[in-house]
Amino acid sequence: MSNLILGYKRGLYRCKAIQTALSKFQQKSTIITDEDNLEEIKGDYNRIFTMSESLLPLQYELEQRLGINNLTEKSVEILTNKFKMDEYARSLGFTITPKSVLPKQTEDLNIFGDKPVFVKPVIGSGTKDQHHNFPYTAFKNKDELLKYVKFDTWLDKDFNNMQNQLMVQEYLPDHSELYACYVYVNSRGRVTPLYWIKGSMKRINQSEICWQPRNQSFEGIPTTEVPGRLKHSIYNFYQKIIDGLKIKNMLMVADFYYFDDTIKFIDLNPRIGQGTVMYDDLCDNEFLPSVFAEMPLPEFRRHLWKETNLKSGIIKSVGDYRSIEGADLASNWFLQDGVIIPEEYCISGQNFHFSLFISKKEKTDMYETYRSSHSSLQACLEYY
Repeated sequence: MSNLILGYKRGLYRCKAIQTALSKFQQKSTIITDEDNLEEIKGDYNRIFTMSESLLPLQYELEQRLGINNLTEKSVEILTNKFKMDEYARSLGFTITPKSVLPKQTEDLNIFGDKPVFVKPVIGSGTKDQHHNFPYTAFKNKDELLKYVKFDTWLDKDFNNMQNQLMVQEYLPDHSELYACYVYVNSRGRVTPLYWIKGSMKRINQSEICWQPRNQSFEGIPTTEVPGRLKHSIYNFYQKIIDGLKIKNMLMVADFYYFDDTIKFIDLNPRIGQGTVMYDDLCDNEFLPSVFAEMPLPEFRRHLWKETNLKSGIIKSVGDYRSIEGADLASNWFLQDGVIIPEEYCISGQNFHFSLFISKKEKTDMYETYRSSHSSLQACLEYY
């Protein structure tokens, strides 16, 4: 089988992770990114993987030419737009989507009353959005939102020049628990659950009127630690979405908030993420090959990907921090003389981030190792 992997240079490591996995069972693959000519892709391929939802239209166009049927025109329309995904879930009878709206006039926001609201772009990763002063930001209420945010559309050069815009969603309680189930939609369109994540959030850049909720940690947990009601609801959600959109051969992950015995769907990303690449590395690169070969998965390994909380300031000198357990992540900021550690930062933050990735069989040992590694890391740093 010959595979085509579409991506952006900024996410090349994810393309290479899939290419390496496919090579484990003698499948050929070609990587084409935005550094190449995406308009003139030639060759015969049996399957296409895409690293960003903004490239799904291109994948569909190529599939039509090559006689592949892993996507439909409707599935591309839904998967590339977060607001349309919310609307589609509601059309299937799901009541777990938060209130959301694409504002065309001020009155459209009245559905939120005086409660906190949340703004995010309909395409791409909102936490990395550089087009607005308020990427993935929560506001005290709609009135404060309207003072600072304009709802214009724009051509997003970072996401294949697709037309992007901001949507508004109800803000969910801070005491919510975040759960995500990573899945693979196999060659028959059936959902294969891969592993579960439990996440934690924190507020940064908080003022009286707004704040930014950001990821602080992701803990890979065994299925037995997922609330039963939540687990069955999410499995049903996935399969119904997949059946309706007629999708095959795709990695995806959906995020859900769980609070007061209430489940709310937040987002669905139809692509491989950084966490999956890290988990594959943890499994000695046997995880992804098993997924794509549709074979039994390696034994689950509990893990913790958690942001640090280093003392803020300007670094003067750094010790040998790469030898500290969990600190040698390729995605981390490079610690050296002159680097500024801000007072607030988060996983994948644009100005600074440094997280630890720990795996232990027992949860208590894992968190103790995190604390020990964090202390050792802090001791490596000298400030001006």
